Amino acid sequence: FELRMTTLGLVSLSNLEPDNIGSVVQDAQQLGFLSQSPEALLYLRLVSIMVVKRKLLSLVSQGSNLYQSQFDFDQEEGMNITAAGRKKNKATAGVVFYQKLNDSNREEAIDLVDDIRDMYDEADSFLFKSFPKWDEGRRIFWGHRASTEASVLCPLGLALQQNDGESMDGEIQASDDNEVIRCYEKMVKAQKPCHPDAWREYLKYVSSTHLQYLANGKLPRNPDRIGAVPSVIRKTRGLYNRAMSSVRKAGQMSNTQNPSISPLSWMNTSIYGLMTSRDTDAALFDLCREFVEFERNFGTEESVSRAVDLVRSKLADWNHDSVA
Repeated sequence: FELRMTTLGLVSLSNLEPDNIGSVVQDAQQLGFLSQSPEALLYLRLVSIMVVKRKLLSLVSQGSNLYQSQFDFDQEEGMNITAAGRKKNKATAGVVFYQKLNDSNREEAIDLVDDIRDMYDEADSFLFKSFPKWDEGRRIFWGHRASTEASVLCPLGLALQQNDGESMDGEIQASDDNEVIRCYEKMVKAQKPCHPDAWREYLKYVSSTHLQYLANGKLPRNPDRIGAVPSVIRKTRGLYNRAMSSVRKAGQMSNTQNPSISPLSWMNTSIYGLMTSRDTDAALFDLCREFVEFERNFGTEESVSRAVDLVRSKLADWNHDSVA
């Protein structure tokens, strides 16, 4: 079924219909042999979303060109750093030029953004009503959705809604940022205690992309562009403190998998890194290291001291061999 969906995505890229992809998932589900495997049911849905997401990214890539040829999303693009004194013809070598999508592609892109969100809604509605106690699956699902919203759906949604020659309304920007935050909040609240890597993904977003929304927002509750910088630092610190309160201490639990649901052997290879989690202690060590490093870069001696005390408490029983 995974192969069928992937093949549909490859051979029907120019006229891919999300409903055709969704029907493959429904065919697999109706056969019944996956009914007791929530991991497989979630995985198939994430594959279907991935196929449609590739279609969306390829479609919007038609607005970028390299030497008059389409520059697709799976290709490499340089940073366009030009050294002083470089000749003009060399300075433009390899530069990607961007143009607006035509009206037909723009409308299709808007529809695909909505389709992907509908697919996530269907997965959420079906899976977690069928398996309400599968907390790890819920964390994986919301992490996947948060990543897609942050990197693809929200940025594209803003660009596609923007009128020609007009700046984007701050209220729309705040709405998109709120959707990403909502997904990350659901991710870190889905499983108790939360896996440290979930918090690290949330922190990555807030400390980088979130700043762009705050700096451009026009709502009274948002800081102005100058105030956005310390605001993001304070919000990041707040998330680190929440994270340290919600994760287990080192040595208390080797992993966060639900013992009632044993991952199948095929999942260790076909969806490695997606449906399985890193060792909790190893992830906790990374979270603690990044917390202290954050305070060293953006805090005071007092805040660094508090961070070190929290880290020392979390790692008191840390087994050094577990992250060697």
